Amino acid sequence: MLAATGVDEARCEPPKIKLLDGVPAGDLQDVDVLYEQAGVNGNLSRCLEKLNEMYMASTDKAEMVDLCWRLARANYNLVYSKDSGDQEVCGTQEQKKELAMDALKYARQALEVAPNDYRSHYWCGIAIQAVGEFEGTKYTITHLNDIRSHFEQAVRLNPKDGMCFYCIGMWCFELADLGWMQRQIASTIFATPPQSSFEEALKYFQRAEQVQPEFWNKNALMIAKTYEKLGDYAKAVEWCEYTTRRLVINPDDEAILKQAREVLARVEKKVKK
Repeated sequence: MLAATGVDEARCEPPKIKLLDGVPAGDLQDVDVLYEQAGVNGNLSRCLEKLNEMYMASTDKAEMVDLCWRLARANYNLVYSKDSGDQEVCGTQEQKKELAMDALKYARQALEVAPNDYRSHYWCGIAIQAVGEFEGTKYTITHLNDIRSHFEQAVRLNPKDGMCFYCIGMWCFELADLGWMQRQIASTIFATPPQSSFEEALKYFQRAEQVQPEFWNKNALMIAKTYEKLGDYAKAVEWCEYTTRRLVINPDDEAILKQAREVLARVEKKVKK
């Protein structure tokens, strides 16, 4: 439940930002290029290595937000990297857990120095979910409210970023889809466990598509899946077909296309009944 969103799901394009006085523009541009070329040649681990060097060399820790959220992003994405060139740093479960913990550590550092930067909240929410994959269901359920709060703060601070709305949508979808055992665990932790619905999830997925049209194929797929959960199979077919027509640029898009075709085959049968 509420699993971390995975390497490409977590990516949000770094917006145009004012670079720190103590960090040369070229250095940040270099690490962003390595990040965008992740998936081959160990570029993501090289990105993290360079960020660590820049972090250690910095003399002004009070202005580290641009480095810290990038460190959170790089550590997080390495947890899910399948690039053979990255496996030296993320090949074992112990390494993956450490990367997830580091992602949360740096996200919290970013939040300390820049509580009004949406990226600080976004990466805190993402990193808590990642840590939950290693700490277990109880940890994740305990932090459900924290996760949503960070994503809501990110939306408040940047209401034009589709990924932030998508993350709230996923929070709602997976909470609405909880199994009986997980609900029992939640009831032992909270007097009133957090609740959501597929209707609420749909609202956020649709909002994501409105504020940033076609920003990511997975959001369109989740709209289709949510309509399926709601029993509106005609709408589910419509959004599956829409997803299959979207551009396929990378392996993540290919996986989404495959899922969309599988869901389409399933809901088409339900429409015909």
